Amino acid sequence: MQQCSPALRSQNQSLRHIIDGCSNSPDNPMAVTHPFTQLNRPGTSTFFGAEEGNPPMSGTNAPGRDLSCNWHDVGYQTCGRLQANADADADLRTKAEQVCDVAYRLPNPYAAGSDNAAEFADARTECMGYATTFMPRPISTCCAK
Repeated sequence: MQQCSPALRSQNQSLRHIIDGCSNSPDNPMAVTHPFTQLNRPGTSTFFGAEEGNPPMSGTNAPGRDLSCNWHDVGYQTCGRLQANADADADLRTKAEQVCDVAYRLPNPYAAGSDNAAEFADARTECMGYATTFMPRPISTCCAK
């Protein structure tokens, strides 16, 4: 981990985090399964992560976009952090579920009984399923830093 000084194992504040989106899953799993049409609400996104490169450091070391994979990158690149701490602090599944809640906000905007209403409900369930699959909740949130 280049963020840490090998001798001191302390954070090198001159190095910015490298945010490359999701590493073990697609940045936007919904686009993979629905490449041509998505029924999410207009103006919303189903991205769980996005390439940011080296965004400027903020006072909170927050990524530029509040996405679960981007927070994961920051957590893993913070010196002295255990994997369980990085996973728990970012609460990755909650952030992914929030993406789905915004993109597929209830109530269903389509007329009850219509094909679009059924597809919207299925897509919301699918998005939440991806949040669960790709962003499992940590087993423990109580580890020493």
